[in-house]
Amino acid sequence: MLEEFDWWKLAVELELQDRLTEAEDVIEKAMRPYGTPWPAQIAYLYEMRTKRLLAEGNPAAKEAAQQASTSCAKTPPAPPPAGKGLRSPPRLIKFRRAWKNFWVSL
Repeated sequence: MLEEFDWWKLAVELELQDRLTEAEDVIEKAMRPYGTPWPAQIAYLYEMRTKRLLAEGNPAAKEAAQQASTSCAKTPPAPPPAGKGLRSPPRLIKFRRAWKNFWVSL
């Protein structure tokens, strides 16, 4: 689980302090060297933020949901199978659509 990683704990702490740019930087610096799609992880951070803000009744939840959708859209497509073009995995496509519809509805 992500809770095992110090960089994730730090990113969550920064998000709770509304230090979002710093939280994003922590995630990118931890994941980029391994070629891992860090925008998807940033989207997850904003997903958690959205749910927390909604539970608090905070109107900033809409902006957080929009940021989750935007970050997810930056996630690069998966490497293609032999002989096929670049494509996003179905799970990522479903996430993008769900979050876009969610934040638009707020």
